[in-house]
Amino acid sequence: MLEKSGDFISISEVEVFDEANNNVALRKVAGQSSQFSTTSTAGKGVDGDTSSTTNSLVITKNRGFENWYVDLGGEFNITRVVIYNSDGTDGFPHYRMSDIAVFLMRGREYVAGYKLGTITEETIYPIITSSFQRPDFITIGNWRLSQVCKSCDTNYFSISTRLNFEKSFSVLASDGTVVGETYPTEYHGYAYDSLSGPTFSSSGVVYGDHAVQIGDW
Repeated sequence: MLEKSGDFISISEVEVFDEANNNVALRKVAGQSSQFSTTSTAGKGVDGDTSSTTNSLVITKNRGFENWYVDLGGEFNITRVVIYNSDGTDGFPHYRMSDIAVFLMRGREYVAGYKLGTITEETIYPIITSSFQRPDFITIGNWRLSQVCKSCDTNYFSISTRLNFEKSFSVLASDGTVVGETYPTEYHGYAYDSLSGPTFSSSGVVYGDHAVQIGDW
């Protein structure tokens, strides 16, 4: 699963390799949250064509939050994920792959994730699975309970929805204060393009006896 906030998703190809070095994503069933044009279908991301012509790209719309996914059709021991970026000649610059969050899923469960940084040039991005961490959030429908702002001195917990990027509906600080309801744009659990967005860690979400721990919360 690829997720992005604040811009289009524009990629050429995604490859997912198992322990036998097989690309288990090739020509599997793919889907996306929106489609920019009649040619920019989700299946273009797993058709084996790594070129950057417009007709070979996955391109979503830009509606605040977008995603793209491929169903591998079973469980595999994944060793790496490779993403081929657009070269920008299609009118969708390569920087639009910046801040994409890449997730390994089990059904609807977010098992592990990796957030790409700022993309400054066309390239191929191999991500080994040891680089993935567990996401510090729980997604319930369109809502997310998440630890946010890894770069902050204070730890924050956010309740937010992907249907509204103008505000988070409740933000708590680790010093016991309520930062404020409807806090504008910052501390949003879906805002991968923000330094105050959702965090990833080695522990992620831990389910206990009548309790759930999300990051440090």
